[in-house]
Amino acid sequence: MRKIFIFFFIILFQGLIFCQETRTFEIDPINAPTKKLIENFSVEKIIKLETAPDNIINYIYYLELDENKIYIANYHGCFIFSEEGTFLGKVYNIGRGPNELQLPRGLSYNMNSNQYSVYDTRSKFIAVFSGLNKLEKRIYPDLNFISDLYWLNNNKFLLYSYLPQPDSGDKNAINYCIYEYDPDTKKYRGVLRMPNNYNTLSIRYHTTFSEYNGKYYAIKVFDNTVYEYNASGLMRPGYYFDFGKYNASEELLKGKLIDGRALIGKIKKGKFCVLIDFQELEGHYIVIYDKHPNRYTTIISKGNGSQVRHSFRNENDVLSRATPFFEHDGYMIASLQPSSFLKKYKMIDKSTLSDYEKKIYAEIADGLDESDNPVLLFLKPR
Repeated sequence: MRKIFIFFFIILFQGLIFCQETRTFEIDPINAPTKKLIENFSVEKIIKLETAPDNIINYIYYLELDENKIYIANYHGCFIFSEEGTFLGKVYNIGRGPNELQLPRGLSYNMNSNQYSVYDTRSKFIAVFSGLNKLEKRIYPDLNFISDLYWLNNNKFLLYSYLPQPDSGDKNAINYCIYEYDPDTKKYRGVLRMPNNYNTLSIRYHTTFSEYNGKYYAIKVFDNTVYEYNASGLMRPGYYFDFGKYNASEELLKGKLIDGRALIGKIKKGKFCVLIDFQELEGHYIVIYDKHPNRYTTIISKGNGSQVRHSFRNENDVLSRATPFFEHDGYMIASLQPSSFLKKYKMIDKSTLSDYEKKIYAEIADGLDESDNPVLLFLKPR
């Protein structure tokens, strides 16, 4: 998948009627054994992104890869690196000039056309790029309030809308939060319904889409559901994660109105779990969720559905700030900030580390400075 989730910028969705195909997983956020990230994932590859005056990256919201390039985007631009981490240039800058975008969101690569797209929420168009700073075309979908997109292999787009469309004022009308858009015919259709109580939250930023072998997923946050895109109909509920007594309350699940401040208060008190991200790998599912103040990364076996590995941010984990959010070619890609890593690495008692930990930590730390760009870790479940 893609894109990285930073804070509690979350959406509220209506209740869910499950179909027989929905697979349920039980997750215990309290009693499950927790380990360090490096004990749950093997570090297969380490890429240190070159730091230059015109490519300082403090955070990563979106990451895409083709065969030999890495595309990294945040709200300040999109940067291209080689597979070794060498800085190659920028796709776009923020501004009002030629090939610049005012308020970009999303980043999606289309391997069929070797192009990548991003949505400018200020100018309301999909920008399609190929090469360095080469804007191929602008696509203007007849939709508003778009905050994320995903480019499908059939050349259509999934577009996330955080508000009902202007022409849907009828209370009986069916509003959607995710649309399928065809740039060739200019037609769109809703594929995932908008929640009844969307306006009780401040919707700012979220991670919506992930993909695996032609399957596309979107997260429904408070009903702990991951929906799968079906080209012939609506997105269906594919996976449900049951956190037991730490599920959201019934009023949230049924789409009833709730005070936004009260909701954030419950989240900060750890009253229930918030599903953050979902990725599929060859033999596992990766589920990331928050039970404030901890962020959990859980590995689930595809075969028997068991919760085989569990880890979260803790003081004994040197990689505690590295959370895998991007799937590519069977790997989970985590972004590690050098400053947080080096501070912990300098303080930790090296005698307590395993030989494997010593090897990986030393390789990351070698030549690294706290002001450097992030380090990418290519991970696989153990």
